Amino acid sequence: MKRAPTHSYPGLNLGRRHASADKASEVVTFGFWVFLMSDLVYFGLMFAIYITMIDAQAGGPGPHELFDLKSIFAQTLILLTSSLTVGLAMLALKYNLPRWRIVFWFFVTLVLGLSFLVLEMRDFMSMAEKGVSHSAVGFCQHTMGWCLCTVCTSRPGAFG
Repeated sequence: MKRAPTHSYPGLNLGRRHASADKASEVVTFGFWVFLMSDLVYFGLMFAIYITMIDAQAGGPGPHELFDLKSIFAQTLILLTSSLTVGLAMLALKYNLPRWRIVFWFFVTLVLGLSFLVLEMRDFMSMAEKGVSHSAVGFCQHTMGWCLCTVCTSRPGAFG
């Protein structure tokens, strides 16, 4: 097995033979880290808003009545595991491992992604059956749950 050149950052290492592409990949790598940090800030704000608005129920049900927390935990684990499997596929690609290993890890990622979508759709349908709307559930107006509650407005005003 070939050893990849060691650089000061993780990611794509093209080396001296491809100097111009190596410089270009540094910009892409930096952009990727900026994207990750912006996501960190965004989700941090969403959690902070959710925590401050959790008691703002506007006469409607609270999150424990609306959301299946076991399903949310499973979805979180699935997404984290899919990030790991993509990383393993990228490492297999980087170190020129056999093609079947790359395909295997991408296939595992695909299965995890599809299972996440199935659980998410089940949650949407469950919320729609409960008649959740953004006007009836206060914390849905200010969190990412607003998107969920807007999609699931099957019976507006059902809670109040």
